[in-house]
Amino acid sequence: MICMKNIALFLISIFLVSCASDPEKRKLVAIEASSGMKSTATPLSSFDNFKLVDMTLAPSVETQPEKVVVAKRLSVQLKTKLDPLISRWNAKSGFVPGGRTVEIHPRVVSLRVISGTTRFFAGAFAGQSEISMDLILVDKETGKEIGRTRVQRSAGAFAGAWSIGMTDRSLLNYIVDISYQYLVDNYEKTE
Repeated sequence: MICMKNIALFLISIFLVSCASDPEKRKLVAIEASSGMKSTATPLSSFDNFKLVDMTLAPSVETQPEKVVVAKRLSVQLKTKLDPLISRWNAKSGFVPGGRTVEIHPRVVSLRVISGTTRFFAGAFAGQSEISMDLILVDKETGKEIGRTRVQRSAGAFAGAWSIGMTDRSLLNYIVDISYQYLVDNYEKTE
């Protein structure tokens, strides 16, 4: 009887791990999350040039080395996902020197991602993971903010324990995918 219970728990945890960061699920979550965010004041497609600015960190994040490491991973993932999009937009408009430019400023406001080791040993007792990041869109020429939204997600303590930390680690993917979707939605919107 104990053996069957252990096998069932093992199979459930494998299922949870495999679903933790499914790209199709993340896309659906990103679409839903983006649809609830405040739109930019001006459609992004009305600008000529686009630039992703280096990520900044709130003092509560930048003073803790373990958080800085996770924020750097988030920054790399965000850049990897957004650079091709920005390149396409710049190519489409012909990247006009002196044209209207949107700067995309990502800023990590809060971050708590439970490490795999901590999750393994402490399980749900380690608490939940969460990331909050502001995306601030600025018209470079005027300095005017044309959009600001908070992208945030959390991974529950029990989900983290059952997935052996996969839901914690997949938070970065969700933040990146929601940010991407928000930009796409605001590029494609009409006034």
